[in-house]
Amino acid sequence: MNSLTRFAVAAAWLSLGLANLHAAKTKPHVVLLSGESLYDSSATLPQFAKKLEQQHGYRCTVIVSKEKHRFPSLDALGQADLVIVFARRMELPAGQLGQVKRYIESGKPVIGLRTASHAFQNWLEFDKLVLGGNYHGHHKNNLAGNASVVPSAKGHPILDGVASEFKMGGSLYKNTPLAKAAKPLLTGAVEGNPAEPVAWTHSYRGNRTFYTS
Repeated sequence: MNSLTRFAVAAAWLSLGLANLHAAKTKPHVVLLSGESLYDSSATLPQFAKKLEQQHGYRCTVIVSKEKHRFPSLDALGQADLVIVFARRMELPAGQLGQVKRYIESGKPVIGLRTASHAFQNWLEFDKLVLGGNYHGHHKNNLAGNASVVPSAKGHPILDGVASEFKMGGSLYKNTPLAKAAKPLLTGAVEGNPAEPVAWTHSYRGNRTFYTS
């Protein structure tokens, strides 16, 4: 799934998850975490944040990791209404990992993008526990695939504007089986291999979670 499609799906979920906050006097605060170097999230997340501010009226804070295993500061998580995670195999210091966990335990919504399934090397349970995933590798990068909407998910607000079928590039992540509570929205397949979930919702501690690979 290309970045434009991924962000469109994430934005739809964001709008749904924060709809009840629009009546509040203060703007909903979205914190976006960039902690990977493979997909240039340090450049794309700020662009996405700008659109969220201009088109949805949200207040955004983008935190980009300058070091491999730590963020400059995660204090903004204490005032976040939604956190978007795009990180990969970070071994966060105990204090920063604690800040992430406290946000998660608060029951507020989370969006995970691509490598978020293995975002925290010292909290591998984040994938199954919070996102409802089951990342265990990926298919070869040169295998093009096709994505399709899960029949039972047709009409879901997150899929508004998403084609029922479309081609996808990049390596297809292996995530079967998902957590029992996860609800798949999109699946993807490469020739000669079974389909894999590529977008789904989940709930942990009563929160709303959305992930797409």
